[in-house]
Amino acid sequence: MKLMTRKSLDAATVLVLAGSALAGIVWAGATRSGARWFLRAVPALAGVGFSARKIEGKLNGHLILTEVKVSLARQKMEIDRLELRWKPLLLLAGTIAVQELTLSGVRIQDDAPLDNKPLNLAWPRVSRSTQMFDGKIARLQVTNLSYRHLQDSPVLLTSGVAAVTWQDDLLSFGDLAAESPAGRIRGTLSAGFNQPSFSAELAIALAQPVAEMDQFLLQVRRSNVHGPEQFVGMITLSGSAGTRKLLELSGDVGMARTAINL
Repeated sequence: MKLMTRKSLDAATVLVLAGSALAGIVWAGATRSGARWFLRAVPALAGVGFSARKIEGKLNGHLILTEVKVSLARQKMEIDRLELRWKPLLLLAGTIAVQELTLSGVRIQDDAPLDNKPLNLAWPRVSRSTQMFDGKIARLQVTNLSYRHLQDSPVLLTSGVAAVTWQDDLLSFGDLAAESPAGRIRGTLSAGFNQPSFSAELAIALAQPVAEMDQFLLQVRRSNVHGPEQFVGMITLSGSAGTRKLLELSGDVGMARTAINL
């Protein structure tokens, strides 16, 4: 009888703990106070400073943050408004499904010191935990972004929009459209990380002509050439002024760890 009682108590304890955990998850995802607690507690555990003047909505669907501040040891980011629509329950199936992510008024200050180490162009690798998930942002939109490194002049992005997909270690940007004071870009990009790869098809319009040319078309495709480089691609670049084509270049480009080989 004592053994049965002990087993019953252990089973009851497990059920209580599981029920409490489930209730906590539901509370964090389905209530505004839960969203506030989650957004303040989780970044702190990761060593990230986080604050938002106003938090509206819920984590499990539609979330709106205003006057967001995120800080690391040497980087700080401020966002006037962040709006997220997603389906968090799909995380249980290994999918990050975001319907819309909008960032407005983004300011990034990067105070990391200049790196004087020898040039290293090693193709980036992703962690195993990242490989466990697939992801999609049906619409990513950024407006009025400013990036500044130390005391350099800031790099400005007036607006940017794209559909972002992460699947089988391949990161893709479709329907890409970006504008800045320097000009605008339209097209697609993709990069592979399990097997190094890169492809692009970009139409570039400059606000100020270069050698009389104000429009460029850049295409990058995987090349059939094999060499010591970690990645080799076929690149084609053409430039024009209005309807007049003034430049056309093509050839293989290889990326080694310390140089770009043409």
